[in-house]
Amino acid sequence: MPRTAYIDTDFFQALADIERHNDVPSLLNRFFIALDVVPYMHPFVYKHEIEHFINPKKRKIFEMGVIKIPQISEVLDNPLKEFLYKNTVEELYRILNRDEIPLNDVMSEWKYMANLGEIHSMALGAIQSDMHNEIWFLSDDCNASRRIKFFASTLVQKLPRVLTRLDCVNHLRTNGQEILTNECKLSGRELKMLSYEKKHSEDI
Repeated sequence: MPRTAYIDTDFFQALADIERHNDVPSLLNRFFIALDVVPYMHPFVYKHEIEHFINPKKRKIFEMGVIKIPQISEVLDNPLKEFLYKNTVEELYRILNRDEIPLNDVMSEWKYMANLGEIHSMALGAIQSDMHNEIWFLSDDCNASRRIKFFASTLVQKLPRVLTRLDCVNHLRTNGQEILTNECKLSGRELKMLSYEKKHSEDI
């Protein structure tokens, strides 16, 4: 059964900026199938960091369902989950920023330049994680995420595993692609595209 993977803004931005492929949505779809993940973007991350800045070409990746945006109410489907989620967001903020979160309501307010994308994504993944279900968090700007994991040993919830694009490509290379069907195999050239480091444009 495919695992759930939450995608950060920078990870999406790097993949959507691939210019040397004539069908980026298809490439990304095969990439996620090969990784055996169902890719999601946290709805708050999409709303505050993507939705109003994205161009039509990149919007197509979401419209085609290559990356899904869940309804927060479907994941936090009871009061206990919502309570745990809010507490986890507040605790992760304290761990990362060494301060109390400056928001009255973490479900409706946002603060830029405060790593809230990573915090919300990891918190939502933590609510969904259990000993039989490892959640991934895909992020190229993973210093904050890995710092959170290092200092968050006191949390009850199991935090998602953090992987960069290069980690994902190396995972595929290590495990081989011989088990994949032709529909999701990736060429060596495509794997290089997926892991290639480049500066991101202002227009994501």
